[in-house]
Amino acid sequence: MCTATPLPQWPTPNPAFNEGRPLEAFVQPTASGLATSGCFGCVRKNKRGGGLFHEGLDMLPIKHDKKGNPLDKITPIWPGKVVYINKVGGNSNYGIYVVLEHTDITPAMYTLYGHLSSVTTGLSIGQVIAVKDVIGVMGHTSADKIPKARSHLHFEIGLRLSDHFQTWYNKGAFKTGNKHGLWNGMNLVGMDPLDFFERAQEGRFKEMTAYLQGLPTAFTVQIATSQVPDFINRYPCLCSAPLPPPGQLKGWEIEFTWYGLPKSWKPVMAESGGSLREPVIKSYDSALLKANRCRKTIIFNAKNQPMVGPELKKIIDILFLK
Repeated sequence: MCTATPLPQWPTPNPAFNEGRPLEAFVQPTASGLATSGCFGCVRKNKRGGGLFHEGLDMLPIKHDKKGNPLDKITPIWPGKVVYINKVGGNSNYGIYVVLEHTDITPAMYTLYGHLSSVTTGLSIGQVIAVKDVIGVMGHTSADKIPKARSHLHFEIGLRLSDHFQTWYNKGAFKTGNKHGLWNGMNLVGMDPLDFFERAQEGRFKEMTAYLQGLPTAFTVQIATSQVPDFINRYPCLCSAPLPPPGQLKGWEIEFTWYGLPKSWKPVMAESGGSLREPVIKSYDSALLKANRCRKTIIFNAKNQPMVGPELKKIIDILFLK
């Protein structure tokens, strides 16, 4: 059963968003100086001038000590449970980060709080957190160097792809081990936090499933498989129809956002095309995909035909790997 979603609380003491002030008042930009570069999406440039995807919202500090270190205390947007703490900044591009899971929300969402300077003493896995409880202090920790002057909270909100992520990771040619378990960033698919906060503030949805399924569909893929991924078991509200009896499931039609969030699942009970190795692209929004081509979920060949891109292939591999 899908339940009403409480209004999210802004996770930093900065009142600018709730006061309706412009991006520059609450978003930390990159070296470009553009506030949009701290937002979600293809908002950054690589060395060749192409777009780089940023899966979160960077919130700037409003309090500093005499040495310029941020003092902003970070609090959760909803009550939740601590499911992961990374205390070694150099182990992740998120730096020191905390992940909460909000099981009172349907579907259960994760929120991630990154680049912290420190985590609250005594914070532990499994601890239940209220919205007024402090998680940590804003900072600039990361495996990549972030200047003190650009300290910020990297905030994400989204869904976890699979409980079998480690199996997928073990099969990959990664140079280092998975230090973050299920809460590795590759197993998390975030959505646009600013859009979410804005729509919640405006009262434009009553529960999270409606928000997710109302996100623009960038493409729909069809996959022939009898497998029910654990994603569906954990997020049944994203399934648009009841699961068929055992032995009758033939595949899935899955609607995705342009950045790869599998927002709506329709079970297929007739023999269909596509496979886990070669999904069939049933429909797509060419303009939306080309405007956000940096994510590489769907790519276009020389004949302008859509093809499954490397990011979508990875997501499908993780979703369906037992």
